Amino acid sequence: MKRCGLVQDLLPLYAEEMCSEESRALVTEHLAECAECRGVLEKMGKKLTVRPDDDVVMMKRIRRRLLIEKIAVTAVVTLAALVLVAGLGFWAMNTTVEMGYDRYHLDECVWVEEDADGDLWLCKRDAATTAVHVFPTIRDSNGNHMGYDEGFDRELRDGYGFTLEQRRIDALTLIDIHTSSEERTLLFQKDEKPAIQEIFYYERATGTEHTLWERS
Repeated sequence: MKRCGLVQDLLPLYAEEMCSEESRALVTEHLAECAECRGVLEKMGKKLTVRPDDDVVMMKRIRRRLLIEKIAVTAVVTLAALVLVAGLGFWAMNTTVEMGYDRYHLDECVWVEEDADGDLWLCKRDAATTAVHVFPTIRDSNGNHMGYDEGFDRELRDGYGFTLEQRRIDALTLIDIHTSSEERTLLFQKDEKPAIQEIFYYERATGTEHTLWERS
């Protein structure tokens, strides 16, 4: 329903810019649709100029669009952050890293024990129990290591070494771990590896050996 009567009553005030903001918005919106009332305004000597900032409906649409765009951008940024965090978490959970001998005090929580039958056992406690892999190597009498040195000679093998690996996410935790129990893993049975004269912990990053057992 047109509101020409009400609008035309307000036109004198509108033309002199003396009406309230609400009334001005109502008149502006009506004039945009009504040629008759625009003609009345023009007879008053005022040419109608509809500016975007005077059009309340348009302003509301603009605000709504900006709000939607802001929500969309926020959602995209949040989703990207969640994907990044999830990716980093998956990477940290599913990749491993070498356990440094000094950093984890492995001289106190990793050792090789020979039982009464002559079998050799790898024993772990405290921080060493966070290891998920025992990565082995063999050393020859020339000091070359299988898998690391090109000159390794299998016929001259005389030492067995291993490196403990833990999940990368565990490596990010600096909390000291203390356990009341020991983990034991059988390495060799009696005389199973007669050529092996030494068992050592091998730090791959530095190529350093830490002797844990020597044949007597």
